[in-house]
Amino acid sequence: MSNSEANRLKFVVGLGNPGRRYAKTRHNVGFRVLEVLRRRWRLGKGRKAFGGRVIDVALPASDEGSGLRRVGLLAPMTFMNLSGRAVREMASFYKARPDEILIVLDDIALPIGRLRARASG
Repeated sequence: MSNSEANRLKFVVGLGNPGRRYAKTRHNVGFRVLEVLRRRWRLGKGRKAFGGRVIDVALPASDEGSGLRRVGLLAPMTFMNLSGRAVREMASFYKARPDEILIVLDDIALPIGRLRARASG
């Protein structure tokens, strides 16, 4: 991987629904994952952008001598069925490729606690 490739911003998008009604529901697992990352990395609340909250952070790379890796966190503050708009705006602004964006959401077809990773769909 070239140095410029390693320095490209990678994104974690946590999906959920805004408001108290959904705050502690399974549907907001994406928001909760972002909250865990925010606390673990001791980050602020971020800024309003792209119809949501965004945090851009530089973290130490896991490879020795690789310097820092930039990560962007996005929590769209729209209902889940409209979250694609926020992701599209963010990706367009940063010129992010699909392989640089990780979307975290619940899937009713999976049992609670089960994870699935896939490259499309």
